[in-house]
Amino acid sequence: MKLPTHFISCDWGTTNFRLRLVTTDNLEILAEQTVGEGVKALFLARPDSSSAERERYLATYLAERIRALPGAAEHPVVISGMASSNIGLRELPYATLPLTLDHPDLEWEALTLPDNRPAVLISGVRDALDVMRGEETQALGLAGGLAGYDRGVLLLPGTHSKHLQYETGAFTAFTTYLTGELFALLTEHSLLRQAICKPPGGAFRAEAFQEGVRAAVDQGLTARLFTVRARQLLSHSDPTDNFFFLSGLLIGDELRSLHRPGSQVFLAAGEPFLTLYRLALEEIVGLACIHCFSEPALDAALLAGQRTMLAAYVNG
Repeated sequence: MKLPTHFISCDWGTTNFRLRLVTTDNLEILAEQTVGEGVKALFLARPDSSSAERERYLATYLAERIRALPGAAEHPVVISGMASSNIGLRELPYATLPLTLDHPDLEWEALTLPDNRPAVLISGVRDALDVMRGEETQALGLAGGLAGYDRGVLLLPGTHSKHLQYETGAFTAFTTYLTGELFALLTEHSLLRQAICKPPGGAFRAEAFQEGVRAAVDQGLTARLFTVRARQLLSHSDPTDNFFFLSGLLIGDELRSLHRPGSQVFLAAGEPFLTLYRLALEEIVGLACIHCFSEPALDAALLAGQRTMLAAYVNG
């Protein structure tokens, strides 16, 4: 069976939902729709529903959203992210590592939506101590950029950052870091919030950020967190400087394990993560070892990964 000329990309996360009509050959985006209703909000709207009732409800929701997408016609939809979780459309088991790039053994399942549209639901990946849903599809799409290297680490920063170990054509392990969530908790709900001020507009204090990165690498996170408060009391540090010092502490602590000679690090992120992580990596591994993918490249990677899984569905 031939690949369809178009497909609908569905990126359904915990807090977001995005549909795009895409040409299969060159991944050109012809139409797009984004709403703020991720699977969590839809699950909480009907928390007592059975799994069968939730599947019918979410499948109907998806079909209605697709109907509003210009040019959707009868094109198949490929769904990645949290839609395959236990609060999503249908829970699927995790695939296990390694994730080989030539023949990715991701779990997927074919569905039929209420409008009789074929759908491919992609599951996540697990190892003994960690899980992810959604990032594996991005990693699959980014794999071509890693193909010329024997080994390295792919970084996908975010609320829950992922570090994927790459070796000879496969992702062999990964680790999740709660960096973004910890930053939110510390700046909004801890004693440190009194010493911090979120910067106006696009203001950035690189020196304070780098100081935080160096402090984390030299002494670790917990030994220096209270320094944010002490800087205010003893040095009357500017609260905006403290904001970036704390950011540097958390990101530096996340990245300190990469401080090894010859480490090749592949960073894929949008702003502000791209700037922050690149600056921290320059402190830790050096500029020569950093390879960056921009936000458009990361967006395209998701589509490329979904196309790979569409091909797996078409080829049975």
